[in-house]
Amino acid sequence: MYLASLLDDFLDMLSKSGHVVEGIVVSSPYTKNSVIREIRYRYELYGLVDFLRMSFRVLKNRSLSFVFEVSHLVGCHSVGNVVKKYGIKTYYAESVNSKGVVKFVATSDIDLMISIASPEVFRGKILKAPQKGCINYHTALLPKYRGRQPLFWALLNDEKEVGISIHEMDESIDSGAIIVQTKVSVSPEDSLHSLYLKTIEIGPRLLLEAIKKLEEECDERIPNDSAQATYYSVPTREDGRRFKQSGKRYF
Repeated sequence: MYLASLLDDFLDMLSKSGHVVEGIVVSSPYTKNSVIREIRYRYELYGLVDFLRMSFRVLKNRSLSFVFEVSHLVGCHSVGNVVKKYGIKTYYAESVNSKGVVKFVATSDIDLMISIASPEVFRGKILKAPQKGCINYHTALLPKYRGRQPLFWALLNDEKEVGISIHEMDESIDSGAIIVQTKVSVSPEDSLHSLYLKTIEIGPRLLLEAIKKLEEECDERIPNDSAQATYYSVPTREDGRRFKQSGKRYF
């Protein structure tokens, strides 16, 4: 529901800055679960009312995505819309670590690879394929909240601030040195949805700042101290129940 907006703004900024996007690798978000299992998981996590709210938003996005494909009368509402708008070469793959993706990146003379909402961990060969390596967009104030769905966990834990960290990637999860980082305040009225919107509003500019630092070969980094790290996995149905019982809102 949020990726298209983030990518659209980011690619618009990139095009104006003179950088060239050689391609996008689109991998399946269902690396472990089937679509049916993913729907069931969302239902159990959200509960009936919020599941219906989420479903309505997904269907609305799908409909607006179709309108864009036919007439361009609306903005981008899917990754496919963004790809079409910017004319980006697309490589579809079940795994970002596949031989095909590694070859695509290595032979396309790509300087930098950016991971946004990747469903899997990047491994050695793909990490080394771009000339300047790989960086990751993570919606947390690392080293806290490594792992999955950090905004959910930060809201459940009553954090007063969340944030975005753009960090170098290695074979561990969210453990690379931080290139840039920014804080986002959490208000009592915030829902999980509103926190996503807050981070998406500033995320593209932060990504561009990280790219500029790498381009200028700036060596300054923010420590990502593993001794201070916390790690969270995918929320369970029980976590979703605690989320709602504590008065937190998805939408």
